[in-house]
Amino acid sequence: MHTSSSLLELAQNLTAVDQPKQETFLDTAIEVDSFVESNDGYNTVRHTAIIPEDFAYNTLADSNIPIQCTYPFKLDKFQELALQCLERDESLLVSAHTSAGKTLVAEYAIHLSIQRKQRVIYTSPIKALSNQKYRELNEKFGDVGLMTGDVTLNPDSTCIVMTTEILRNMIYRGTEILRETHFVVFDEVHYMRDRERGVVWEETIILLPSTIRFIFLSATIPNAEEFARWIVSIHKQPCHVIYTEKRPTPLEHYVYVNAPGKASVIKPGGQLKSISDQLFVMVDKDGAFQSKNIARIQQRPAGSTGYTRRREMINVVDILRILKSTNNLPTIIFSFRRKECEVYAMVAEKEFDFNTEEDKEMIDTIFTNALTTLREEDRKLPQILGLKALLLRGIGVHHSGLMPIVKEIIEILFQENLLKVLFATETFSIGLNMPAKSVIFTSIKKFDGVQTRFITSGEYIQMSGRAGRRGTDKIGNVILALESTLTLSEKEIKKVLHGPSNTLDSAFKLSYNTILNILRLDGMDEDHVIKHSFLQFRYEMRGKALYLLMHKYIDELGRVTRIFDQETVGMKNTEHIKKYCDIKQQEINCRKDCTPPLATLNRILVPGKIVEIEVRRPKVREIGREITVEYPDVVMGGSKILAIIMERADDNLVLMTEDENIIEAEVSCIRNIAKTSLEIKAKKSKSRFFREFFNESKKKNKQLLETLTFYTPMELGIPEEMAAIADKLEKAAEYIYDGYIRPLNPMEKDKVFKLMDMLFYTHELRRKIESLAKEKEQTRLVMIEEYNNKRKILQALFYLSQKEVLIKGKVASEISSGDELLLTEMLFNNEFSKLSPGRICSLLSCVVFDDKSDKITLTPESESALKILTQTVDRLVTEFERLDMNFKAKEYTEKFCCNLMDVVYRWTEGYSFAEICETTEVFEGSIIRCFRRLEEVLKEMSRASKVIGNVEMENKFSAAISLVKRDIVFANSLYL
Repeated sequence: MHTSSSLLELAQNLTAVDQPKQETFLDTAIEVDSFVESNDGYNTVRHTAIIPEDFAYNTLADSNIPIQCTYPFKLDKFQELALQCLERDESLLVSAHTSAGKTLVAEYAIHLSIQRKQRVIYTSPIKALSNQKYRELNEKFGDVGLMTGDVTLNPDSTCIVMTTEILRNMIYRGTEILRETHFVVFDEVHYMRDRERGVVWEETIILLPSTIRFIFLSATIPNAEEFARWIVSIHKQPCHVIYTEKRPTPLEHYVYVNAPGKASVIKPGGQLKSISDQLFVMVDKDGAFQSKNIARIQQRPAGSTGYTRRREMINVVDILRILKSTNNLPTIIFSFRRKECEVYAMVAEKEFDFNTEEDKEMIDTIFTNALTTLREEDRKLPQILGLKALLLRGIGVHHSGLMPIVKEIIEILFQENLLKVLFATETFSIGLNMPAKSVIFTSIKKFDGVQTRFITSGEYIQMSGRAGRRGTDKIGNVILALESTLTLSEKEIKKVLHGPSNTLDSAFKLSYNTILNILRLDGMDEDHVIKHSFLQFRYEMRGKALYLLMHKYIDELGRVTRIFDQETVGMKNTEHIKKYCDIKQQEINCRKDCTPPLATLNRILVPGKIVEIEVRRPKVREIGREITVEYPDVVMGGSKILAIIMERADDNLVLMTEDENIIEAEVSCIRNIAKTSLEIKAKKSKSRFFREFFNESKKKNKQLLETLTFYTPMELGIPEEMAAIADKLEKAAEYIYDGYIRPLNPMEKDKVFKLMDMLFYTHELRRKIESLAKEKEQTRLVMIEEYNNKRKILQALFYLSQKEVLIKGKVASEISSGDELLLTEMLFNNEFSKLSPGRICSLLSCVVFDDKSDKITLTPESESALKILTQTVDRLVTEFERLDMNFKAKEYTEKFCCNLMDVVYRWTEGYSFAEICETTEVFEGSIIRCFRRLEEVLKEMSRASKVIGNVEMENKFSAAISLVKRDIVFANSLYL
């Protein structure tokens, strides 16, 4: 197999272009059995089977296996296809919108498993969804278990619902359950793109045995076939893709605008779009974008920033008024800040009471019953008491800052249609099966942890998909309330409201824990996970495309070279032509390196600037070639002329030459820039003004343009030595041209120019081949450098030897809920032995609490404990920086947050939840999430202590768990 360097050498040889040997790629899958059904182009159902190479495959139509279950409704086409795949015992990816009916596919797999006495594992991205899914499936099938880390129920059941993390850990630990499992369902598999936790999906999919049949349920993803190809490449089994854009309930998308000081005018009767003169249809129920309404939206008066937030509150109240009067409730209102959700809810509470007395009685009963498991004082928590009044009026709030039991009460009430308005953050759109008739967005922008940006079309699709209840609503409504200070173009609105769904990208990253666990698996290559990651697969797909394109260019290079050789048989000047083109190409490359800095160009190259350019021959496109390749124009003995810049866009110029022609050229055509600029008179067009200037100059003073002063290379920020080299190359080329080409007669010269075109074309082909070879080289094993650096660190810290995982490595492999190296170092240095169980809990909160907030003042005792952690962090950072030049120290140290240390310690001392909440601004839900993550870390630390036989620390960590695990913090889920 040729390396990239051999390809480059090959490209540089014009007379002997051989064909490199065939290169092998991970992706050898074949697409077969395609099926497309389209009613109107919008509601398309697509089926593609991806199979391994040399796989004996029968089409779905040929198999025609009957579906065993009967349903009281007609199955959608995508459901029929999916069930046939399951009957064939083949893996599949179902990509469809929210509420389209994907769950039916998973339920059929459970039915088959029960019938065949095989296990099925149902994974979900979050514990809350796992709890809800357990309740649904248990009511339907009975033989269902649950494993989330917090709770284990019926682990011997045929169907076990679990989080993906639990399944990944089961693979690493080894378990009998996996040997008995036939189907694994990955619900919401598009969550694999999550920056923090997406890697868990990739690891799990890679490491599961190939005897498993995979069922992937996903929102619409445009690269579904690519994902299936990845599955086929690593598990060597067919994977079907069933994709549909069809929505059970079509959606209409509106933009709501309200001029400052103007109230909504609600008109009686009619469809929603005719109810108010502030609602504009942007996408109709057939999916057509309504460009005609853009101008009307843009004409609204802009508001001042001073009253924006108050105006937006009024807008939401106005929209709710419209929806209530037209019977378009319930509605979910998405807002991207937790505090904002609560403020909106309080404003709505003052304006509306959506519930009847009967509704309020039911809410009171459900609310009271839900809290019976809590202590009396926990039932009086401010969050609980404050929320009840809101719920009674049919208004709810749902975000991560709420306590889990409160979120579940709200979910249950919303499912029972007792809440008519729900203010929620984006997390409500993940998985939970809770549609509404309408969805409202309070903003088109969000802060994503790094920057404030427009929401992507994929995020919009996911959230707006909550609108429209299957079997209940004929149409779902989605309303975007535009901020009064925000001006949007048609392109920006269309990109969000009518753009494609997000591509399923890889969020794969290497952790020390992953490396250690892989090395501990029997028969597994240490770089197995990297080689088979979706990230590497996508790079390989790119590498394959580059390889094929590179070979086209190599073929083209050989073909053009042969034509050149044939055309130059018997010619005397062939070597001079080649020499001229070689030198000229060097000059062109050198001139590109001599381009002034961008800041200088932006300042100098403005309309009206006089420049000296080199006239270039037009591109010759007809030399019998098969591939169209863009390449720079080249000078063929060209002359320099003066021109005036009319327009500039990046590196492209529109110029008027001194002979009054208007031409387009690149910045690299410029040889000199005059210090003179023309001031364009406002009343005249540029072209007319410049023509008059040239004419006047010729009449009055022919020498005017010849006496211009030009910037020197130094003034333009160009290294003088580079400019000098370019000038020397230019003179050398001119010498050859003047001596051997200029004297030729017109017919001979025309032939030489065509030959030059070929040579310059081959120069460009070489450049492209070299560029492609370099790019392809980067696709070979994308994370190998990071892997080697991490392995080097593990060996330096004695976690690994050359051949095996050492005792410290075995300890670190037990820790996945916190920083594995930090905690292992602290354990081996006996740092935890100096602390009480309560202080251990307090200190470990720094590892699991990730809410960014202002730093607080700690008690002296907490400061003392924190110093133990920071000193270990500092030692690790020193070692990391020594061994890995790419290590980001600031990013590493900032991930540890001490803001809940005192809160956690008070809890371990027996303080009530109400008492600890009074000492912090952190949301109650975030505090509980910290405690639950803390319990996971403490369990792992206890197991790690057992690995090294440290009974004292094993007991200490167990004692710490007992201090944390009490009362409302660990209240059971209402779904269980």
